[in-house]
Amino acid sequence: MAAESIEKLDELTLVDMALQRGINIEPASVEERVRDGDIVQVGNYSLEVIHTPGHTPGSICLFTEIDEKTILFSGDMVSAGGKLGFINGPGFKLEDWKNSLKRLLDFDIDAMFPGHGTFLVSGAKDQIKLYSDKMNAPWINIITMIG
Repeated sequence: MAAESIEKLDELTLVDMALQRGINIEPASVEERVRDGDIVQVGNYSLEVIHTPGHTPGSICLFTEIDEKTILFSGDMVSAGGKLGFINGPGFKLEDWKNSLKRLLDFDIDAMFPGHGTFLVSGAKDQIKLYSDKMNAPWINIITMIG
């Protein structure tokens, strides 16, 4: 799903936004496609693919354990401090995002490395719960808390 967007440069890639800023992006071939539950080997590390749609249909997180510490590379799915980011872009689906957050809460996560903002080296599961609570709050609360 995301691979096709990258290869075709459709709206999910935000190519129009890049062009408006004078950035020329060329389509790229995707060499390897991953699915939920796949294991990606990066050097000596094995990372589990967790499909987390919501931000976009093809959003994924990567989960691993290093030195007895569980780690989540969360991309744009969730950030530290419960700060909500870009939540209404192309492909955004609120219910999918809420379900993906609930799914992440099933993992015992110590550290988290989001695509933007602060990294967490401990207490990541508590931050994911905070984010989930905000995402599941009535919209009036979410709107007043963005920032």
